[in-house]
Amino acid sequence: MTKLDKRETLIHEIIHGIDEFMGIKLEESQVRKLGAGLAMVFQDNPDLYTD
Repeated sequence: MTKLDKRETLIHEIIHGIDEFMGIKLEESQVRKLGAGLAMVFQDNPDLYTD
């Protein structure tokens, strides 16, 4: 797995957790797209998650 794949998987699972906790009821395709989109944002903007 590439670094981006690992990040996308982590974000994907976090989204599932938030979805379940908050009762949002996202479809799997929505979770996948959100995970991929957020992973790309963090990949393209590393300053977003550094001190």
